[in-house]
Amino acid sequence: MKSRIDIAREIAEKVHLEPNEKYPEGQKDKKENPYMAHINDVAARVSELGESYEIVGLLHDAIEDAHNDLAREEVRNLINSNFNSEIIEAINAMTKNENEDYFLEYLPRLKKNNIALKVKIADSSHNLSKAHLFDDDPEVANELRKKYIAVLNELGVDGKECEEPIIFDKEESKWLTETLYFNWYKKPAIIVSFDGGALSYFLNPNDADWTLATPHQMCDYFYRGTKLTKKEFNKEFGEIGVNLPELKEVL
Repeated sequence: MKSRIDIAREIAEKVHLEPNEKYPEGQKDKKENPYMAHINDVAARVSELGESYEIVGLLHDAIEDAHNDLAREEVRNLINSNFNSEIIEAINAMTKNENEDYFLEYLPRLKKNNIALKVKIADSSHNLSKAHLFDDDPEVANELRKKYIAVLNELGVDGKECEEPIIFDKEESKWLTETLYFNWYKKPAIIVSFDGGALSYFLNPNDADWTLATPHQMCDYFYRGTKLTKKEFNKEFGEIGVNLPELKEVL
């Protein structure tokens, strides 16, 4: 028998991964990466809050991103027939209505639902964490930062803290003399030291390559992640370059 998580993931993959007339190669983000990676990240961020949160994380964009009205109706029917009222109400709260003002109507409505609020914070935090990918176009990067910081502020989170850089002085950086390994929201994550600084990476489910983490995400490894030895990491996730994609900085 399929779990509710499995059913939610199947619905999400049907919307975001399967080709259709709107997304011939499946839905992509602004950098042409599979949009499902974002869905998985949001779900993982809230998974520790409970199954209902993880399900809503998986389905938070499912209705809105369905490729046409018929598909949206099909998605609504699948959600309504497989989940309880708590989850249905949270997904409906996450779904922006057509012509609804984002800040004046949508966010105030969403905030009334606690599950939707927590998932939206995770959603906006992840979107903000990807702003650095557009640093080759400062205007776009700044607009993204401005937007998601404003959203997080409206949701009751200090948005600016989400991209606050971590600065290592010479003394503090001494502990970064080897690769550090983490279980971060059930995903493999690592920190690689170099010349007194560090880079961090994590691997989303179904992704072929590691994602470069922001300083805020790297900090979050220590707050919400579990630090592992290399042996524990390999046992839990597999070996980098063998079971997991290769990352030259680690090797």
